[in-house]
Amino acid sequence: MTAALINRETRQAIRERQKRIHTRRREAIFVLLGGKYCVGCGETDEDVLQFDHKRGRDWDINSVSSTTRLKNYLYEAIDGRLQVLCISCNSSKNRPNEIPDNTPF
Repeated sequence: MTAALINRETRQAIRERQKRIHTRRREAIFVLLGGKYCVGCGETDEDVLQFDHKRGRDWDINSVSSTTRLKNYLYEAIDGRLQVLCISCNSSKNRPNEIPDNTPF
């Protein structure tokens, strides 16, 4: 085997491992938050669910890696500062006049 092939295989193995770790962390956060559903409307489609900071975040999301971002989410979930919202509820959260009175966020 050439060094280039070994390096390619090593990089691929590392990427696959990182993806598995990322998926496990994300799943753990959903478990901590009570499941994969929007607390605003009950939506369960994973493609539209997002982690939402109840009172904003105190770190710059663009300045950290996805691994660090998930670690931060995990700590925030443990502290009760994170919730699951769908895209629609999360965007309406920023427009208070569009949120129904019975919405928990």
